[in-house]
Amino acid sequence: MQAPNMADMTFLFRNKGNVIIKPRKLIPLIKAVGRLTFIVLFPFPIYCQAWDAYFPLQGPGSESIRIFEPISSNRIFIGGVYDDHFSPGGENLPLNGSKELFFGEWDANGQNTWIAAAGSPDIETLDAAVVRADGTYILGGRFFDSIQFGAGSITSDLGSDAIFLACTDSEGELCWSFAIQGTAYKALGGIQETETGDLLVVGAFNGFLYFEDVPTLSSGSGTNCFVARFTANGLFVEATQFESSLDSGLEELLITDDGQMYLAGYFNDTLYIGTDKLVAETQDQDLFITKFNPESFTPVWSRHLGAQYDDQLAGISWYEDKLYIGGSFLGVLNFKTGTLDDITTPGFNNNGFLASLSSEGVPLSLAGFGGLQDENVSCFNFSSGKPLWAGYYTGDPSLVGQNLPTAAGFSFYGFAGSWKDTTWPWAVSLTTDDQAFIEQIASDELGQVWVSGFYKSNVFFDGVEETSGGFSDAFFGRLNPLFTPVSEVINPESIILYPNPTSAWLYLDSCCPLEEIRIIDQWGRNCSIQVKGQTINLEDLPDGVYYIQIKTQGALQWHRIIKH
Repeated sequence: MQAPNMADMTFLFRNKGNVIIKPRKLIPLIKAVGRLTFIVLFPFPIYCQAWDAYFPLQGPGSESIRIFEPISSNRIFIGGVYDDHFSPGGENLPLNGSKELFFGEWDANGQNTWIAAAGSPDIETLDAAVVRADGTYILGGRFFDSIQFGAGSITSDLGSDAIFLACTDSEGELCWSFAIQGTAYKALGGIQETETGDLLVVGAFNGFLYFEDVPTLSSGSGTNCFVARFTANGLFVEATQFESSLDSGLEELLITDDGQMYLAGYFNDTLYIGTDKLVAETQDQDLFITKFNPESFTPVWSRHLGAQYDDQLAGISWYEDKLYIGGSFLGVLNFKTGTLDDITTPGFNNNGFLASLSSEGVPLSLAGFGGLQDENVSCFNFSSGKPLWAGYYTGDPSLVGQNLPTAAGFSFYGFAGSWKDTTWPWAVSLTTDDQAFIEQIASDELGQVWVSGFYKSNVFFDGVEETSGGFSDAFFGRLNPLFTPVSEVINPESIILYPNPTSAWLYLDSCCPLEEIRIIDQWGRNCSIQVKGQTINLEDLPDGVYYIQIKTQGALQWHRIIKH
């Protein structure tokens, strides 16, 4: 089996502000006392740590990264929310109400180059962003009554919540803005810029939806999806909707390099997209994917992907003339057209899925991953041929080809990795005593993989503990480009460990001389043990799950053991 990733520690980190410094490599220390060998176990040189660097964004309240986009190998755009005094990059951001927005750029060393804030006495959300070639930024989200951006503000004339589109500079000052208002519920799903510079905006609404103070769309009794077009300067052009009998929403908007446009979202009960009528088999949430013509502003085709229980959309991506859809599902998942086999979760729990379609809407593949407990996918995208995943799990994630630590008790462990077909070439885990989430994953122009998320209480990066400065802290980090889990290179039958589980001693039966042994716990921390010949004394270790790495004849093997 393969190595658990939290154990891949060549370096330890120490925190200096928002920058993590890497000291020199540690040297294995072995002391022999008579016939009893005490091994202080440090990583073998063949491994590197999973994290190249990580950067906490800490404050006394709750901080969360909502927008995370590597612009280049040394420019990262980040936007999020905070609810207490917050000073990322050393600058004190204003606190006007219960929730504020922040946005800015960081470099590859975790240093902030500029940062701005927006807010009001009420609650705001930040849901989408576009980094433009002219140096401006398009932000989108929700606000109540009014929201302040620098010296400018955006106001809802209806005196209720509204969707904002804000074009700002790097000082956080408004270049232009637009408020999409309505009489009831409304939400922003995404923003994309076309080759001509137009802005396409998608989301959901109930009741009347106003553009330029005119009730342009009406949903009737259900919650409908909407698609709207604006000019590069924020002037409203047109809008259309997909009608639902119950509940629906557009969450993903993708424009390919050759100008094709795809939309994806969710619905319950019945959804009308052009002349297509999609019907959910139950009133649980199903997914839909639509090819949309941005010139005629009409759908081309629509497809329905549904499970017997809820399924969640994590992202869509275009690669090698195929549209890929990733997310989570519960129960039996299938396309409602085509001949692909169903996939099923092994228990009453969430698993991940990956589906693909041709540009004509023909279902090409459908596969799932996961075990008997939850694997929840927060983000999915394709980058340089790599399907990248991020999320969190409980219990044993059961990722084929990986052996990530089992989430202890009621903890949520974050995970990130790459998966396609049937196995995971690589995956990393964020362990914690409480909750850790990896929410976004992306790669930069050099192919380096970046992630962002947040954690409560504490989290372990390659076994090094970070504790939260408040209720929860945000973080972003870069995974080590040299990190490649070692595949099984020893005959599994060449080493036998028994008894397992054990309360004290573990015996090894090996036909080859043992060169090195190390044991780590579920949090990726090295454990000091006593070894006598082919016998390991575990009496001093607390009860729990451990991983033992054995090196013999230059090869490595991993085993999972239980101490009780």
